[in-house]
Amino acid sequence: MIRSPYRFRRPGFTLVEILVVIAIIAILAALVVGGVVSFMSKGPEIQTRNDLLQLSTALDKFYAKYKFYPPDRIKLCANYSQYNVVTDKASLAYIGTMWPNLGQFVNVPWAGGTAIPATGIVLEGEQSLVFFLGGPPVGGTTPGLMGGFSLNPRDPISLAGGVDRERFMDFDTGRLVNRPTLTYPAGHPFPSMFDRSDKRMPYVYFSSGRFGYSATLNSWGVAPYMENATTFHQKTRFQIISAGRDGLYGPGGVWTQATAGSMPLQGRDDMTSFYDSKMGSP
Repeated sequence: MIRSPYRFRRPGFTLVEILVVIAIIAILAALVVGGVVSFMSKGPEIQTRNDLLQLSTALDKFYAKYKFYPPDRIKLCANYSQYNVVTDKASLAYIGTMWPNLGQFVNVPWAGGTAIPATGIVLEGEQSLVFFLGGPPVGGTTPGLMGGFSLNPRDPISLAGGVDRERFMDFDTGRLVNRPTLTYPAGHPFPSMFDRSDKRMPYVYFSSGRFGYSATLNSWGVAPYMENATTFHQKTRFQIISAGRDGLYGPGGVWTQATAGSMPLQGRDDMTSFYDSKMGSP
């Protein structure tokens, strides 16, 4: 029997080959994990940007119908006679433009059936945003579905069943939260839409409305942003602002892309409807 000069070798890997494969797997794993971590860290930012886009689209639909953007402050009284025709004339102008058939109304259920104080109730921007896009609240002191506005021109606020209704945006009830302030009772049923940040802060809203922006600070200590000392960003539209992951709003006022790097610390991770990056990113 003649033996082959070549011995049969059992297939396998050398130690060097195994180490090379392990090194390649480790590199690929690091790249994948790094990508996942980066994506997850940007997840809330992407979701916030999507919220801002949806809200902006809904506001443009509102404008297409009424030719102005929802006000960032409005006083609601159940009865026309409870308004001061001098100090509350802006609120009356908005109501009269949207619902001219209401006339000198009596017992309007703005709060979805929950009684409004005789002195009325003032909605700030973040509440006004949800109210005008979603309609009167349903659910009393627990935030619930916004009921939409009735298409009955003489009774647009009624939540009576069997009536065609209109909403400019369908809100996720899990994102609607009541907040106490100095200007209205805690737990009153006009909710705010909270952003995606860890601190769950509301999207603040400023509007050019029918009368232009006001530089007055809201109860969060925030003012709208300006291109210069006299001109607001999106001067004929609106501004929506997220406080970002730190839950702190920037101060508003003059801001440009060129000065973004000097943005105060609390506003650097804010996101807005008029700038595609964080406010502290040039």
